[in-house]
Amino acid sequence: RISTPSWWLVYLCVFCHLSRSHAMSMPMAGIARAYAAARIKQHQVSKENVPVPSVDAAYEVQSALMENHVGELGQVVGWKVGASNAPAMSKLNIDEPFRGPLFSKYVKRGPASTTWKELGSKLVAFECELCFTMSASLPVRGSEYSEEEVLAAVQSVSPAIEVAAVRAPDALPLSPETLPTCVADSALNGICVLGDRVPMSEWDSSRLENVRAKLAVTETGEGAKTQEVEGVSSRVLGSPVKCLRWLANHLNACGLALEKGQVVMTGAAVLMVTESFGKPCRVGIELWIRGKDADPCTVKLQIG
Repeated sequence: RISTPSWWLVYLCVFCHLSRSHAMSMPMAGIARAYAAARIKQHQVSKENVPVPSVDAAYEVQSALMENHVGELGQVVGWKVGASNAPAMSKLNIDEPFRGPLFSKYVKRGPASTTWKELGSKLVAFECELCFTMSASLPVRGSEYSEEEVLAAVQSVSPAIEVAAVRAPDALPLSPETLPTCVADSALNGICVLGDRVPMSEWDSSRLENVRAKLAVTETGEGAKTQEVEGVSSRVLGSPVKCLRWLANHLNACGLALEKGQVVMTGAAVLMVTESFGKPCRVGIELWIRGKDADPCTVKLQIG
């Protein structure tokens, strides 16, 4: 039997816990407002004015964006996985990737066009990725999803371009200290451009471990030049499928479902950091999803 004074102690502890939670959520909601406004109105913010102390706090900012700002940014149509390769995780001193929501206003079907102003205040990189579309939801449950369960929920895979960009340019270069700020900033998403869907009947998971990838960026103004890089899909956690499984289980642990119809950007099979920011250019990718002897799947993006 608990005495009356003890009940008051329990009440006081609960009240203090709720007060602390409210105090944490309010600043993160304000930071979410600042990032949403910067993205919509296409202006910069300073990391000093949007202090994010940890990656967990950055995920609070993402939650506030999803809960309060879909009217401006569009519905959440999927997720991106960032730092899904060993060198990036080592550089950032993390032992797993990070994730961010994709809003419909910033996900397009290729070929597409956009402007530098729409993308963000500072370019981080051009990326060539594989993107999954889900045919079924993976609801929240008490155990992890296996690779087989995750694959069974996939409808198709597409070639995809991501332009990674930030609204807080003083958070660059990306480092362990600035990582929370960049994760809060929609996990560095500028825009995603998706190519045609390749149905599951035309590929298998083992082949996705070794998809050849090519990325080309051509400046179209005076003194035009082209830069090209090549890579392979095993760069992302050994396979894009492993990356997809990581995201499904990470979301599950956070009480979030991976929903039917959502897309998942699995990280850069090829990445290019250039000085092209602000210059008109064409971005093109090729991914040999159906096999090395088949025609590549392509996507094109024009930036003006």
